[in-house]
Amino acid sequence: MTQVCANANPDKYTEDDNEDYEEEFETHIGRDHHSAKVQEGIAFMNEVLAKGEPYCDPDFTPNLIPSYTREDEQHAMHSHPDDQWQRVSDLIENHGLFKSGPKFDDVQQGAIGDCYLMAAIAAYAEWPDRIRTTIVNTTRNHCGIYGVIFHINGVAELMIIDDFFLHNDDGHSRFAAFKRGKFWVAVLEKAWAKLLGSYERAWGGNEGDPFNAWTGQPNKLMYHRDLDTDELYDWLERCDKADFAQNAASKPEAANEEEANLGIVYSHGFTIISVHRVELDGQ
Repeated sequence: MTQVCANANPDKYTEDDNEDYEEEFETHIGRDHHSAKVQEGIAFMNEVLAKGEPYCDPDFTPNLIPSYTREDEQHAMHSHPDDQWQRVSDLIENHGLFKSGPKFDDVQQGAIGDCYLMAAIAAYAEWPDRIRTTIVNTTRNHCGIYGVIFHINGVAELMIIDDFFLHNDDGHSRFAAFKRGKFWVAVLEKAWAKLLGSYERAWGGNEGDPFNAWTGQPNKLMYHRDLDTDELYDWLERCDKADFAQNAASKPEAANEEEANLGIVYSHGFTIISVHRVELDGQ
């Protein structure tokens, strides 16, 4: 299965190893948005930043219930009653929202079965400005308040969250990892969980759903079984040249021993960064 989303942007990811510098603290979000709901949310965030007090989201509190799971839901996700919720500043030294910029390889899945979301985030981050457009903050802040723009029923709205994350005794996040000291991936994941109602509800999904929510744009789902190889790769090449974000997903299980030995993780989501044709044995 292959997923593509139309959202072109010319400024693609480039390598930058400058990850150790100290990110500034944001005190005001100087951003305008055409949506009145987003602008209202930014105004609220600026009020919190002006007061300088730590923010705790009253609608998505740092407790196992209801933000992690809900009493009326059953799932294979293990509970972690001995783990703790702490602010990102208490979990990472020299933390930063983006630092030198969001990169697709900042993404590392945690203990939640949301590979579809992680794959979509990585594809989206191939063009860093897409991430910076979706998250209204430009850097970290002392209050721990962050906003993510979602398009809900076609209307842009701001999902506001705090920076509490669940971690184990070793200080490792149960959610998306803080690679290179950055936590922008965890912000997107938490906002998505809040949109759905709980982290548990983020377990399993379709890569196209986050794209719809972030961009408000349509996406196309293609099944390999419905296309021959040339037709599939023609699609992938055209989408790659058009700077569309692309993902792929593997089927639930291998059909035979040959497939099992291909080195593919089954029932998993993947990011397509680029598409190339190669010549092998004259073909």
